[in-house]
Amino acid sequence: MAPAAEKIKVTIPAAAVTFASLYHAKLSGSFTDEGLDVGIVTVSGGGSLQALIARGAQFCVTPGTYQMQAFQKGQRLLATAAIMNRNAINVVMHKDVARKKGITDKSPLADKIRALKGQLVTNDFLPK
Repeated sequence: MAPAAEKIKVTIPAAAVTFASLYHAKLSGSFTDEGLDVGIVTVSGGGSLQALIARGAQFCVTPGTYQMQAFQKGQRLLATAAIMNRNAINVVMHKDVARKKGITDKSPLADKIRALKGQLVTNDFLPK
């Protein structure tokens, strides 16, 4: 009888194409082939890294910016791999603002950028 697969929890900050390689590894059976039962859990923004720091997950696939913010706050983390060769930043808009500005998912990028004028723009980060 084969040994039970090792359960591993991986957190990600958003369900996004950015993390396609992680989903592919799970769906293709690559993790299973290595004796791993990997659960992928979306924890919004910096919460994905906080889950790792709190030991609620064994791995976190997250932008390097979150890792640097944790480092600045005294958290020493080990980066084991890079899944992208550049930083991916997503800008999102509340649906009510988008509706008011006439923006849809089909709107041209230039219109989406113009719709940001006069809006409060912020980022998600680890709390102090």
